Amino acid sequence: MSVYSNIHRAFLQALLIRPFIDVQEGRELLAAIKSAEAGSDVSIESVSPKEFRAIVHTIQNTISSFDLDIREMPDQEDGNHCYALVNDSNDDIIRFATTHTPDEISYFKRLLDEMFDTSNTIYAEIMAVKSMRAISLNKNPPSERENQEVIVENANGEEERQTIAGAGIGLTKQEAEDCLTKFVDEGWLERDRAGYHFLSTRALLELERYLSDTYNIEEEEEQEDGTIRKGPKKLRIKHCGHCRYIHTIGQRCSDMHCGYRLHNHCAEAMFSRLPARECGTCKKEWTGEPVGPRAGVSASSGASGLRRAKGRDSEGFMPQRLSKAVKRSIEKSKGRRSTMFGDGYDDGEVDEDTDATTPLPRRPRNSLGRRNRTSLGEVEDEGEDNEGQPPRKLTRILNGTSSRRTPALHQRSNSPGEDEPTESSHSAAAHIKRESLSHRREDRSEEEDDENEEEELPRRLQKASLQSKRR
Repeated sequence: MSVYSNIHRAFLQALLIRPFIDVQEGRELLAAIKSAEAGSDVSIESVSPKEFRAIVHTIQNTISSFDLDIREMPDQEDGNHCYALVNDSNDDIIRFATTHTPDEISYFKRLLDEMFDTSNTIYAEIMAVKSMRAISLNKNPPSERENQEVIVENANGEEERQTIAGAGIGLTKQEAEDCLTKFVDEGWLERDRAGYHFLSTRALLELERYLSDTYNIEEEEEQEDGTIRKGPKKLRIKHCGHCRYIHTIGQRCSDMHCGYRLHNHCAEAMFSRLPARECGTCKKEWTGEPVGPRAGVSASSGASGLRRAKGRDSEGFMPQRLSKAVKRSIEKSKGRRSTMFGDGYDDGEVDEDTDATTPLPRRPRNSLGRRNRTSLGEVEDEGEDNEGQPPRKLTRILNGTSSRRTPALHQRSNSPGEDEPTESSHSAAAHIKRESLSHRREDRSEEEDDENEEEELPRRLQKASLQSKRR
């Protein structure tokens, strides 16, 4: 053990203003401190990793009496070892001694609950939260809005109660978004391109014990006699099977009930020395199922297929079974639709007793191609009365000037029981007569135009042939 000197003090001061440092940055820092003390340049190569760890170990032994510690942890992405100065004390006074407001601390706890409780299931260990979901957690629950009482010791060594103000209603949406950005800038959270926020290396170094104590809890089961029996411990916070450090990003076993986890760099280092890629616990083939934000991306892309595979629709609901009465009503509606739009014989109606369809006879169509709504007997009688009459033109039917309407109108106006026709019937008849005369004039003008065109056509052809001969 080296003697605690000014080099150790300067290095400790540098750790106070940095969230964490890796080995390479620590060697550069020690080289700069030695250069300032010696008055000459000291190269980085002269500071070995072994010397760096020895200085860190000396500082740890010195500051341990002040409830401080320098913790080490490899980065989960690249595997570089990082060091950070953390507080070992876990009393209530130290817990609330922070630059953040109670609302912001409560908001950070809700983010942790969302990461390691809601987004950490047996099917997908995401352990991250989307930006929109994080902003929606801005309000404090009612239980956190009350004041808290803690017991502390005064200067005389006596215990006394101290009231700590509880959290307020919470943050607004804008304040939650600003607070989320502040957590990222301070190094507590990291954000990837997909919009997921997850704990950084600094947060894992300081909160590893808190996460294990909070989320690795024993399940409690209530017995028949009213007693509560503790069940097996549910491990939401797992550790890597190779480096034994906390694991929130990396790979998992394909067996959902297996608890073996590996970081990406640990998996490469371990399987490079083994003949086969298999799980270290259940010995199954290692497929490298993702853990972390990548698990959230893969789960969201395959969620619809998973629901369809389980027999659910796109919203995740099971299809309902239809009763016999509903099936009969559906068959009846199909029969009515086929009667309206089908050709030939219709599908018919469904007999409720035999579930058999009775075919209906064909209904005739009118000149517009639509089915007549009258019964078959009325259609046949109407067809007999209308024999010998010329077919109605489509234009006259659309314009309401059909020749068949005028006698019907006169017949209605001169029906028995009425001595004189009404004024409305006379005006309607006069209007129909005027329209029929106008249509006749238009037809005559069109016929005259056709005759003129037939006379001019030979002249145009003769003129065109003469011009071609001249050319």
